[in-house]
Amino acid sequence: MGNPKGIGVFLAICAAVGLSSCGGSMSSPPMAQAGQASVFTVGTDAPLPSVVSCEVNVTGISLNNGGTAVSVLAQPAIVDFAQLSGLHQLLDLTAVPTGTYTSATITIAAPVIGYLNTSVTPPIVSTINGTLSESTVTVNFAQPVAVTNADLFGLRMEFDLRRSLQTDANGQVTGAVNPVFEVALLNSTDAQVSIDDFHGGVVGVTGANSFTIQGPHGRQWTVQTSSSTMLDDPNAPISSFTTNTIVEVSGTLDPVSHNIVASEVEVV
Repeated sequence: MGNPKGIGVFLAICAAVGLSSCGGSMSSPPMAQAGQASVFTVGTDAPLPSVVSCEVNVTGISLNNGGTAVSVLAQPAIVDFAQLSGLHQLLDLTAVPTGTYTSATITIAAPVIGYLNTSVTPPIVSTINGTLSESTVTVNFAQPVAVTNADLFGLRMEFDLRRSLQTDANGQVTGAVNPVFEVALLNSTDAQVSIDDFHGGVVGVTGANSFTIQGPHGRQWTVQTSSSTMLDDPNAPISSFTTNTIVEVSGTLDPVSHNIVASEVEVV
């Protein structure tokens, strides 16, 4: 599923007010209140061929509005950027105050890198604990972004593995990590913040064309399908979904309901 481009992390914000991790709120996606908007976050990366995994503990993400930093990540999340393979992984959805945002600040810790070790014959996959040159990175947006009441935006966070992971003269990963992110705050309809690779357990079927799933952080999401939605397994219609069903969903977030409007649903 998805489009094999650079991998990133996507965060959505509502104008009333964003990695995989454990725990999380059991509540549904927040709705905008007066003077607020919503932001959802997606993650992606620019891949490095020799790297098979790169788990990073993302401990914080915030949007900067003048002198104010607004958190858009409810709790730390462990994200394997190398496993996204160009897909956009939905991380969170939160509310932010209206205003003009100029940059995002990302705080990370404890990178663990799995790489193809060609120094032995035959080559094997080895693991190394990374050492960060810095743990906090602030990235300015190309242009200030005005977030108005009841807006829905997506924060696209791309971890550039090729530029971030240092290699020696033989192209082997050394463990040194100089984190390089590319970040953009985009309208929810922008293709760069589409949802490509979102896994969840089915909580229940709510209609002929809709069902509820619980994502990696415990938040529940309503998934809306239509006649144009591709169901990868024609022998598994929505009516057959149970609480033992795990699905992978691609699509977009509806700017009003914040439901996931599915372009593709796959039972995994």
